Amino acid sequence: MRLRAAQLRQPGPAPAAGEGSGPIDGTGDTGGGDPELATACELFAEVVGAGPVGPDDDLFAAAGDSLMAMNLMAIARKRFDAGGASLPDFLAEPTPRGLLAVLRAAEPPPVEAADRSVPHPGQPGVDQEAALRACSSGPPGRPSQGGG
Repeated sequence: MRLRAAQLRQPGPAPAAGEGSGPIDGTGDTGGGDPELATACELFAEVVGAGPVGPDDDLFAAAGDSLMAMNLMAIARKRFDAGGASLPDFLAEPTPRGLLAVLRAAEPPPVEAADRSVPHPGQPGVDQEAALRACSSGPPGRPSQGGG
């Protein structure tokens, strides 16, 4: 995977006390006003292994790396049911707020079309014995392997 120049973070001066956005910087803001943002902050802190994380704390400034970013995205996709969320989009702003924006903008994951041609014994309203016979007889047009 190629990184764009905008995705590379340049080291900069550390913010003065109280200038940052999160608990690492001493302000105590963990996205408490928005439950989804608070969840993103918690996931972020869990993956990075840091204490409380603020909504604008940078993954790479908090000693994170690209593997942590991939892991965080995988966990967040499942937690927020956002299978279409893009890792490169997250890397453009690797903060809990950026993560949440990517998750919210993601297309929902494709729904697999279930094969309803053969009744499944677990389907509601299906005669269990008939479904089991249909499943054991094999695909339509093929003789049963049971011999009998």
